[in-house]
Amino acid sequence: MATLIDRIFAVATGTTIILGTLPPMYEPADDIVRQYNSDLADLVSKRSAAGQKIFLVRSEERRVGKECLCS
Repeated sequence: MATLIDRIFAVATGTTIILGTLPPMYEPADDIVRQYNSDLADLVSKRSAAGQKIFLVRSEERRVGKECLCS
């Protein structure tokens, strides 16, 4: 993700990036999603503190499971 963000800022100078966390999943995927969301929040926090226009939208309040899938 860091490489993609670097590339976007390099190509689109002055842009603002808005990233979103993944919604919680049911086991066993939930641990992976929680770790990803935590890592993403850390990345956004560090980049924002460094002056980049980057924001995080949190979607952790909702759970997604098989019953949410539509065909």
